[in-house]
Amino acid sequence: MPSSDLSHTLALLYQQAVQARQRRMLVLAGDADWAQSVFVQLPAALLQQPGLWVGDHPIQHAALNADYRCLKPARCHQVLGQEFGWLVIDGHDGVDPDALGACSGTLCGGGILVLLLPSLRQQPASGFGGWLKTRLSGVGQAPLVASDGLLLLDQQQLEAGQLPSLAAAVSEPAAFIDAGDLDCLTRDQTIAVQHVIRVVEGHRRRPLVISADRGRGKSAALGIAAARLMQSRSLLIRVTAPSIAAVEPLFERLQALLPQSVRLGNRVTLADSRLEFVALDQLLGEIGGSASAASLTGSRCGLLLVDEAAAIPAPMLERLLRQHSRIVFATTTHGYEGTGRGFQLRFRHTLDRLTPNWRQLELQAPIRWAEGDPLERWVFDALLLDAEPESERQPESGTAQSLALSELRFSHWTPQQLIDNPAQLRQLFALLVQAHYRTKPGDLRDLLDDPSMRIWLLHRPPDSQQNGQRESPLVGVLWVAEEGGFEPSLAEQIWLGQRRPRGHLLPQVLAAQAGWRQAAELRAWRIVRIAVPAGERRRGVGGELVQRLLAQASLQQVDLVGTSFGATADLLPFWFAQQLQPLRLGLKRDASSGCVSLLYARACSAAGRALVDSIGCRFAADLPYQLQGAHSDLEFDLARLLLCQTQALRKHCLDPQDRADLYSFVLGQRQLQQVEPALYRWSVQQLSDPGLEISAILQQLLIGRLIQRHHWSELLPELGLSGPKQAESLLKSELKPVLKDQWGKWPVSVQP
Repeated sequence: MPSSDLSHTLALLYQQAVQARQRRMLVLAGDADWAQSVFVQLPAALLQQPGLWVGDHPIQHAALNADYRCLKPARCHQVLGQEFGWLVIDGHDGVDPDALGACSGTLCGGGILVLLLPSLRQQPASGFGGWLKTRLSGVGQAPLVASDGLLLLDQQQLEAGQLPSLAAAVSEPAAFIDAGDLDCLTRDQTIAVQHVIRVVEGHRRRPLVISADRGRGKSAALGIAAARLMQSRSLLIRVTAPSIAAVEPLFERLQALLPQSVRLGNRVTLADSRLEFVALDQLLGEIGGSASAASLTGSRCGLLLVDEAAAIPAPMLERLLRQHSRIVFATTTHGYEGTGRGFQLRFRHTLDRLTPNWRQLELQAPIRWAEGDPLERWVFDALLLDAEPESERQPESGTAQSLALSELRFSHWTPQQLIDNPAQLRQLFALLVQAHYRTKPGDLRDLLDDPSMRIWLLHRPPDSQQNGQRESPLVGVLWVAEEGGFEPSLAEQIWLGQRRPRGHLLPQVLAAQAGWRQAAELRAWRIVRIAVPAGERRRGVGGELVQRLLAQASLQQVDLVGTSFGATADLLPFWFAQQLQPLRLGLKRDASSGCVSLLYARACSAAGRALVDSIGCRFAADLPYQLQGAHSDLEFDLARLLLCQTQALRKHCLDPQDRADLYSFVLGQRQLQQVEPALYRWSVQQLSDPGLEISAILQQLLIGRLIQRHHWSELLPELGLSGPKQAESLLKSELKPVLKDQWGKWPVSVQP
């Protein structure tokens, strides 16, 4: 085929992108050397722009901008907030979905994403590669309609003289709509700036949540608002995000509007006003530090801007919300993390509870490219970023509540069945995104590629379908990993820490960390994710999913069914209700959730029962000690829930002298330090009784001071107390009626 024909087609593709101010995608399917030779035939006007190559084998060529960036897929978070004219995703060793989602958002209108793949004839029909192949089906077939925006060139077809024809573009060059504001590029951005300023000028405790897909200018809007606030008053504005790179557009817009300002590192100063980036861990450290530090943060900071909030664990966001009376959260709705929708659904309850007058704003008009961008549409479809549960898109006349749970259909689906049924895969993934705020495109690849993964779905029966639905409504998803079952020799190596087979989290944690060698020999099913539509929760559907899985595990001779999730006071009761026992509490808080992980399991065989009973008894015996050490910072309500599940603790009896010590403390003049051992024994025993009703303040005092052994200086600010004497007095007054109700009456010789 004449190279002039190919060059003309590539030039036409670029011309269409520039004219429409949209992005286009070029798929080159063939050998790596061939693909690179075609890539460099793109117009020089494009290749000389700043570009990004994602892959392990970048090329050097005179046609390319000499300063183009090269990144491995795992480091793509480093370019968030930056802009490029062209982007290459080298998928010859497999496409990293997180990298594809993250980097595609950095490509500007008029740019081209070049996806390098092996020949589609060599692409597998299964797994994530097979799924991408279905998303490219039909692309490259002549004639290719210009509005598709995607051009696929296959090496074998081109070498056979078959070049897809590209229809000429007929659209007029895209233009920005008047935003009504010289500094803003869209009306959405103008409104966002006004709302941010109102957070400072209006009533306190009315936070703002700004959500937008990538390329909508939300970070720039924060910068514009910050510039106007700094010009009009003396103000300290603090900015935090998962990384400084994420907020670079904010700094760029701020400095462009305030040329007289001075930037030193991560701080911009204008007269008496200052904007500074503060790393999340530093900000949270100030909140968790002394009372004066917390007070300083809350009083001096006139506005806190939290960008990419969906990538920050919800418990951390809640701490920021509690300590700052004027705060703005900005988050990506369908970002590469896939977390925006899950963030809004889960954090909404916290906002409603703590700041019921909060406001929400969504930016829809794109800035980095024009409306109707075909690349955005394809990426959303291929990575399921815009998947929504069916129940959110149309009303349903029937609910799980009106059906007996036994009528719901429970079925196992293979990855290939899901690929062959895209509608079902979209519904499944939508529920995972909704239920877990850290769901990423990479989870889609794991779901389809990992042979140890099993998917179980719960549907309404077909006769409950309405409006001609083709698929039975999905009401529950279980993502399960098959683990364990190792030979004794390998199990021993795992126990000794000499081998770490990929995956197998549950048996490896119980063997290598908890010290139970036989755990690696047993077959286990681990629940990786469980998801139920928001409208179906609290109706027993989640419990029904777990019970159906337990029944299947028994039939298939599985020894254990377990899970490992971030321990929260909301989640623990659900797993306890399914009779899963707590077996292992993680030593560190998870970076993504901000929670300590808790491993639970339930036996499905005699061997499994013996192991779970043994580990459960050890967990109960160790828990009080751990609450004084590694878990001394565990939340009070969470510690109480765990104590309530350790029945062995309730078997310990107090001796008469312990009782006398408690009497003399609450009725006499004895100091707390003189009776702490007796009060500690009583606290461990009584707090493990779920039937004991005590006030929240007494629970905090007993757990924080007696069990977790915090010094008064750590507890007083959180309890709102002035000093140790006030704390001891409060402890006595709260404890006195509890002891009297429990023991009936005081000794005759004691006059209260």
